[in-house]
Amino acid sequence: MKNTRTISKDTLVSRLKNMSIHYLQRYPSTSNNLDKYLRKKVKEYNKEALQENPEIMNMFNQAIAEVIEFLEKLGYLNDKIYSKNQLRNLLNKGKSTIAINYKLQEKGVSKEDIRETLISKDKTGMELYAALKFLRRKSFGAYRKPLDDEELLQKKIEKEYASIARQGFNYDTIKKVLNMEKTEVEDLIFNLERELDL
Repeated sequence: MKNTRTISKDTLVSRLKNMSIHYLQRYPSTSNNLDKYLRKKVKEYNKEALQENPEIMNMFNQAIAEVIEFLEKLGYLNDKIYSKNQLRNLLNKGKSTIAINYKLQEKGVSKEDIRETLISKDKTGMELYAALKFLRRKSFGAYRKPLDDEELLQKKIEKEYASIARQGFNYDTIKKVLNMEKTEVEDLIFNLERELDL
């Protein structure tokens, strides 16, 4: 975005729309996240103009609000759809509902949209599915390499417990997934994908 010291608000809005669409083609985003991105870019490209005339930021704020409203009306920005897609992606990466909640808040999704997204699916099923995906991704439990030394095996299991717990999973879920056989894990992942519509 070029220096906007002498441009009209309409030109600014047009440039911000183009910048936003280009950004949204590369990254899924929430309204709040796009707002932060645009503010950062405006400040970055217009340091001199803002230092000379701090009131110009009002024009930038109005233009950013107009662009976000325009993109929401077109459906390019929809926090509910974004949070549902992120829920699916993060569960597949093995993230707990606690981690998902935090990630969505970080991206600026409203607490109401987060709550609605998380209650749309069975919480116990989501936790179990995510823990199993994490287990498989990290080669824990049924996926760990066999160890002959009992002492080394116990240390490995303790490390696995700690690693899974740091992801936000509760003790009962951890104990359950670490004691499953590989075929049981695969069957359960398959069934939970269908049940949770992932």
